[in-house]
Amino acid sequence: MILSVFVLSAGLAMAADNAAVLTQVQELIKQKDYAAAKGILAQRLKIDRNSYKLWLALGYVYEADADYEQALKAFMRASELQTGIEGLATRINRLQELAKSQPKKVVGSDDADAQGKARNLLINARYKHSFKDYLEAYQLFIQAVELDRSILARDYGFINNGLNYFNENANQPEHQFYLGAYNFYAGAYQKADDMLSDYIREYPEGTNVDTARSMLQECRDIVAQAKAAEATEAAAAAAAEAEKSRSGQTETATASATPAAAGEGQPYVVAIDERVFETQQTYAASNSGEPLEIVEARAKVAKLISEYDKETDEEKKHSILWRIGVIRQPFPEVMDKFSSLMNKGSIETIYATLEALDKIGLPGAEACVADLYRLLNHDDIRVSFRAIQSFGRMPMQAEKVVPKLFNLYQIEKLAIRKNQIIRTFKAYGENGITVLDTMIKAAQGPDKRPIAEVISILTGESVEDIISRS
Repeated sequence: MILSVFVLSAGLAMAADNAAVLTQVQELIKQKDYAAAKGILAQRLKIDRNSYKLWLALGYVYEADADYEQALKAFMRASELQTGIEGLATRINRLQELAKSQPKKVVGSDDADAQGKARNLLINARYKHSFKDYLEAYQLFIQAVELDRSILARDYGFINNGLNYFNENANQPEHQFYLGAYNFYAGAYQKADDMLSDYIREYPEGTNVDTARSMLQECRDIVAQAKAAEATEAAAAAAAEAEKSRSGQTETATASATPAAAGEGQPYVVAIDERVFETQQTYAASNSGEPLEIVEARAKVAKLISEYDKETDEEKKHSILWRIGVIRQPFPEVMDKFSSLMNKGSIETIYATLEALDKIGLPGAEACVADLYRLLNHDDIRVSFRAIQSFGRMPMQAEKVVPKLFNLYQIEKLAIRKNQIIRTFKAYGENGITVLDTMIKAAQGPDKRPIAEVISILTGESVEDIISRS
């Protein structure tokens, strides 16, 4: 009973927080401050990924900013979480036509540069993490997020892992800043305030003090806005209750945000009806100290693995693997099962396992990187190229994988397969080019040209200039 009350309170609190964010986003859309609106929603989605209202709001922001492809993605996610949203199907159809017929949105050079730098920093962070260089990985992640807050919408597990790492190494110099930053990203604003304040006081000349001050101010602004929204809602509820008492009405008064009037040129934002907010159990704590969602996910995984071991129909077994992947949790029992299947399974089973591993993504999938790497030498070329596809979706260990990809590229005759390898090279970005550059400098004579040709494809630089520079 106590747990039920706690869960209900947590759900209501989350609904109130979401309402405050949506109200703030509406105001930012009116002001055409789309970047700020996206940042706020990205941070809130990190806390509550399953709120269809947040995804709807993100879709409206992207649509108002004429980024129709991203708007479509957000609206499709909302429709997955909540079926039958009035008018959404029509809106999606219209946006699909707009996305086809209109050129891609041109981003300002400063924004494009920041986003490009953020992507490269995130790639480097994931690369460092795969080699267990955790401190630098978590530092690079902060740099990436501060350039592009939209990264928070899909953080590849960095926030939880970063919090754990810095909590375990809290006595290191200046680690108050990193603890403050990761608590801020996780939405633990009081803890973030304490840590960042301590850092600024103890390290006034610290290398991250300017970022800490900016984060601290933002943290306090968010808390102040939330408190103001709570006060407004409390006053509205009290007024509604008083009006109900006076009029004798029994209906529950419900506050909702007002959509922009037609013809005023303002983008439409979904009206907020608090009745549709469902009680959530995501952040209720279990007896083990883990979030309830993790406890439930672990139980589901155990049940699915048991079902897999008992099932005899191969297609059904593959379906179970896919369902395990959809849970997106790299529990040790999951990764052990995947490792075993990649080593001993049939071709079809390996394919199904790789699909599930792709669902889990980084950094969890790195637990199977050795097994995945071995598949590049598989007797069946189909398996090798399916492994290449996984490395393209989840770039990791460039120093080891890129030379192997180059060797496969050299002996491959089919253009379609060579193109797939090139796409995987591109997925490694600057990391892949750095490894190839090291390779060409070590190569002798005519061995330089094949490497230069690949670098040329990736960078656009002429082959002769690359060879000359090497």
